[in-house]
Amino acid sequence: MRNSMKALLAASAGAAAAFAIAHANPEAEKAAIRAMFEEAIASMNACKTDDIGKNDAEGRTTYYPDSAEPHVETAETRQMAVDFCAKGGKHELQSQIRDIILLGDVAVAHGSGHYKRTEPDGTVSIDTDYTYTDVLVKKDGRWKIRHGHIGVVLPEEPAGEAQE
Repeated sequence: MRNSMKALLAASAGAAAAFAIAHANPEAEKAAIRAMFEEAIASMNACKTDDIGKNDAEGRTTYYPDSAEPHVETAETRQMAVDFCAKGGKHELQSQIRDIILLGDVAVAHGSGHYKRTEPDGTVSIDTDYTYTDVLVKKDGRWKIRHGHIGVVLPEEPAGEAQE
C-alpha cells in the first residue's frame, strides 16, 4: 500500500512539474494568443489576401450559426476569400477575448465581437454581434486556430414577452 501511495504521489508530482514547465509563463502564452488574434483580425479587415490562412492550423474547421456541418478551410475556400477581396468586398471585424484556458500545447479562447460583411456591390450581407469559442494548437512555437464555434447574439426580449 505504501509503495502504491509513493508511486501515486511521485506520478502526481511529475505531472504537476511537467504542467508547470509547459506553462512557465502562462501570461506570455496568453499574450501570444491575443497577438495572433489581433494579427488575424487586422489582416481580415485590411483584406490582406497574402495572410489568409496564416493563423489556421492544418484542417481548420468552424461551425457557423447557419450550418449543421463544419466549414473546412481549404485552398479553395481561401481562394474564395481572396476573390471576395479582389472584387471589392469588405470585412469589418471587432473582437474581444474574454477568457483563455491553457492546456499544454492546446488552448481554448472564448470571446465576443461584431462582424459586418459588405459585398462587392455595396450591400451589407451580415451585420451582427457574435460569440465564439476557438480551440488553438501550438506548433513550431506558434499558436494557430484548429477549430471554432461561432454563435450569433440574439436580441433580448423585453421581460414578460418571452414566447414559449
